[in-house]
Amino acid sequence: MEKRAATPGAIQAIIFDLDGVLIDSEWLSFMEWKNLARQYGGDLEDSIFPELVGTTAEETASIVMRTTGIVFDVQE
Repeated sequence: MEKRAATPGAIQAIIFDLDGVLIDSEWLSFMEWKNLARQYGGDLEDSIFPELVGTTAEETASIVMRTTGIVFDVQE
């Protein structure tokens, strides 16, 4: 494999933080789910937060609907 010199200003690497090691974004995501629930007339209690950590968007949506009583299209 041929090695090439890096072009100045070219991207050298990309970091994907898919598990929250570098940035803890779980709480920010939770706040957006709270906002969504509020838009549909529901109230997502902070006590639900631990149940949502590490879940997929579909699992989170299901929990949000079950705990708040609201219904929305997950695909929207």
